[in-house]
Amino acid sequence: MKKNNGDGGHTGEKMKSAVKQRLHAQRAKSMAEISLRDFIKRESILELEAKSSALSRRGRSKVSVLPNETNRYIEDFSEGLLDDDSVLGDISVAGFDSVDTWEREEEAAEIAAKETEEAIASMRQDRNFVTLNHYVTNLSLIDETEWNEKQIQTARVLVELEHPRRINPSVRGLIQTVLKDNGKGGADFEVGDWVEIQGLDTNWNLDLVYKVQNFEGEYFYNVGARRRLRRYEIRAPQDGLLRVFGTRPWIWQQWAILKLEQQLCFHQGHRNDFEVFNIAQYARDLWFQWLNNPQNKDFKEHLADPRVEKSQENLFDHMMKPFYQMDDMRREDGWDFNDPEVSIFTYLNLHGSGYALCLVTIFLQFTIPSLLLIETIENAGYVQLRKDNPDMTPFEWLTNVFCVVDDAANCFNLIATSIVVMCIQALYLFKVVPDTIVKFRSVIGVGGYGPVFTYARIKAISQIVADKNLDRIGQSIGKIFDLYMNTLYVYFLYMLNIFNILNQASPTEVVLNALALEFVFRIDEEYAKSVWWDPGRRWLKAGTIEITMQSVLETRVLSSPRLFSDKYGISVDEILVMCDDNDHLLYDADSSRHDRKNINCFDDTELFEYFSQKRAESKKCAEIKQEFTKLSRIFGKPEQHLLDLQRLVLKFFCSRDFNFNLGVFNRHINYRTWSRWEKVLYLSKIPNVSNLFEMNSDNLPIIKKELEKIKHTSAKPFSNFSPNSTAYDANKALRRRQYQVLTFQKMKENVRQSLYQKDYDRVVFWLLNGILEWVAFVVQYGFPMYNLICLGLFPYCLENVKALFDEQGFTRCDCKLIGNGVPEACVDYLVDGFNEIFANDEGGYDCDAVGELYREMDYDLVAIFLTIAGKNNADALACVLENE
Repeated sequence: MKKNNGDGGHTGEKMKSAVKQRLHAQRAKSMAEISLRDFIKRESILELEAKSSALSRRGRSKVSVLPNETNRYIEDFSEGLLDDDSVLGDISVAGFDSVDTWEREEEAAEIAAKETEEAIASMRQDRNFVTLNHYVTNLSLIDETEWNEKQIQTARVLVELEHPRRINPSVRGLIQTVLKDNGKGGADFEVGDWVEIQGLDTNWNLDLVYKVQNFEGEYFYNVGARRRLRRYEIRAPQDGLLRVFGTRPWIWQQWAILKLEQQLCFHQGHRNDFEVFNIAQYARDLWFQWLNNPQNKDFKEHLADPRVEKSQENLFDHMMKPFYQMDDMRREDGWDFNDPEVSIFTYLNLHGSGYALCLVTIFLQFTIPSLLLIETIENAGYVQLRKDNPDMTPFEWLTNVFCVVDDAANCFNLIATSIVVMCIQALYLFKVVPDTIVKFRSVIGVGGYGPVFTYARIKAISQIVADKNLDRIGQSIGKIFDLYMNTLYVYFLYMLNIFNILNQASPTEVVLNALALEFVFRIDEEYAKSVWWDPGRRWLKAGTIEITMQSVLETRVLSSPRLFSDKYGISVDEILVMCDDNDHLLYDADSSRHDRKNINCFDDTELFEYFSQKRAESKKCAEIKQEFTKLSRIFGKPEQHLLDLQRLVLKFFCSRDFNFNLGVFNRHINYRTWSRWEKVLYLSKIPNVSNLFEMNSDNLPIIKKELEKIKHTSAKPFSNFSPNSTAYDANKALRRRQYQVLTFQKMKENVRQSLYQKDYDRVVFWLLNGILEWVAFVVQYGFPMYNLICLGLFPYCLENVKALFDEQGFTRCDCKLIGNGVPEACVDYLVDGFNEIFANDEGGYDCDAVGELYREMDYDLVAIFLTIAGKNNADALACVLENE
């Protein structure tokens, strides 16, 4: 209770005023040295220490200024709470409330004034009182002055305020962030708040705000391991919003996605073409249409509750994030759809169609390397070599496989070839290996942020859809091709290329073979770059927007009473009643067909379009009808022709209006059961917000402190939170994915998810995919090892070449140089004689005999050639003598 007893109270007010003046004077003097505006609201560390010391000695209140895992806010255990005019003031550490008041008694004011003055005087005498600069200086160990307890405590506060520990979040912390009042024109979030940001895999991750900076009126946030994030890149925590508002807004989000899909079309020049349609504006209109619906009166009243009213913006922003992202895609804001890593398999992954050219490409990419491999093995005769030399050691056989010793080649060529091969292997080791690792990160969806990594972000969204078992069969096949043709196939192709170039005798052949296979594995990307493939990258952009919808739209939940009940907290019986006892709930082709013609289910925009289309049909105006008609378009010419043929056949033989759900932005047409959605949208119960609050001694609502004890655990985890997050660093994300795949942890999670959804066909798919993915990650490690082993054979290969030389410098490699030193006009005369003298039964030459002849003739090339020619043809001898 507050008291003001006559003169005593008046005297107390005077003393308190004097204390406040001293504090403000001290703050003005020390502000240049102690800058804590970013850490404590309008209070210096000097005041905090003085007041904390005064209160602790009084015994009236216990103040904890050292946050720990169970208490990160300044907590008051006294009978009364300090108000804004008290000596302690308004202190907020890491986003937690600590606005307390104490009794305005004269004795209390006198004691507080005296002890505060003593504390300030003591600190003035202590020249080593810690500031942020002194703190850094002491960290560098230049100043060896021993700190007292207050200095240590202050340093801990400084560290905790600027670098709060990433502890497990609590329910109170999440709700505190959600209910933060953002109407004062300052930062929306503060240091210590729990917010969600997107990781490399585009999933939202719950993490801590570490720093807030104001740059020219715009606030930037350091959250988790990410720096300088704008407000646009952050959203309030999902679990906090769910506890305050319930699941009803998330049901709206599913409905809004379907409404948006119905509006969008792939029709250049159309007013609803996806490239010109304002997705964000349309979603905002849907939000307020839903919010102001009379059936949603109870939720609107809930939003008007003074305790939660200020958090409406956080809820709206959270619900709108997918729509903002899709609007960025269609405007190419932060997305570069000309990314060179996009291949034709990426289109197959997005649309589930476009097989024709993909099959041709796969045929080429497997046929060309296979023929080269067969030719190399046949020419080298490795199998025969093993049969002819059963006593050969494995290492000797290995050097014969990976080292070229060609009796019919020039020896200098073999030496040059060995050096060129070594250079190419070094290039693979220091260029190709890092490139393939970066490519691997992009393919699995953890490449990076920004337009440069558009392909990686597309793959990340695709992976989310696959992990939720929401992709179609065609998309699953496309994902397999896009993943393994850019990882496993590339590694095997490079390994084959190394084997192939090691068996070439000519440096030119080595270089040409290396370049040829480089082109082979890039065929799919080169097709995608062609101007005729996808002009303007419209199909790629539309596929990315569509798969983003797919990642948000929980189609399996919307078609299963059990899954819907688990996710949105509505009983199975209740939801079945609202969906006409249909076991597929909101998925029904007949109901969708009926509701798309039922004007009672239309909003004003849809009514306008419906009647405009009908009028155009009655007037037989093709141009107007086309303006209000959504075309069914599917990626791939063969698939489009088949779709058109199917439509014509069904239209000719059947009077019913079939749902064609194969086209882009028509995939979920059977979920457009608007009559059922009208009942389900407002079915979810609203939480009793009073359960989240308690009253303080001033009869003001505060968030229950006991909610601080409810934290993230493995048994009851918080949404989007990981104690050891690796979502922001590409290398760490790759290593984590490697661990999950190589230990089959990822495969187990996918199988468990499929079993929960009772999709047993999908279980088989995940088992096979898990094995292939395991092989791909093993080969990722195996390729550098294979390259190093082959590179290590270079000295042995060079020694084998040098071993061909005898003591005179002669080499068997000179067998084909028999024409050297002979007039060009006479070379043909030597062929028959050379073949007759030195040919062997295997179609080659007896190089030892040639070497013996060289030594007998003392390496006189003219004499050697005359001898060979003279034994067989006098005309050849005459030609040589004539042209010598």
